[in-house]
Amino acid sequence: MVAFSDSQLHEIVDFDGLVERLREIGIDHPLKSPPKAAAEPASTEDFASVASEVSRFLDDPECVSVTITIRFTDDGLSLSRRDVGYDMGFFTHPRRDPNEDNKILSLFGSIGVQPAVDYLCNGGRTRVLNFPVATKRDSIVDLCRQVFTQVYAMRRGDRLDYHFLSKSEIAKHRESSDEGG
Repeated sequence: MVAFSDSQLHEIVDFDGLVERLREIGIDHPLKSPPKAAAEPASTEDFASVASEVSRFLDDPECVSVTITIRFTDDGLSLSRRDVGYDMGFFTHPRRDPNEDNKILSLFGSIGVQPAVDYLCNGGRTRVLNFPVATKRDSIVDLCRQVFTQVYAMRRGDRLDYHFLSKSEIAKHRESSDEGG
């Protein structure tokens, strides 16, 4: 028996597997699509965990970064430490959503912040953006909320997942890489 956590579900099916699954269920597709319920924007309670999890990152010098994503999506951001201050980073997918990086650049431009890192990789399929962010806890929490509402249009009931990376995990990975090579 194999089990996957919610945060791993996006890894289960590759593209060919997805096409197979769609063919498999295509026969069950209704002739008329069910009406879509209007999605309400995220509420204050949907962001209740952000302040405490950002504080957990900021207060733990052992923690190198925290990645926050909307569950079951690829929408998210990473907070990481710099020599002085913090960065908020993004991996956008211009071929999949050509406006995502423009929304991020526009949001940060509106607060007078330009990217410290901005480059394409993965054959132009991924754009890496990193922005220096304020060091005040409340400002970081507010910026996270703005990203999730203005860039990703987070909806009421969406859940946020948090993935922390510590110095010891990096060291452990380096040790295992050194042993294998």
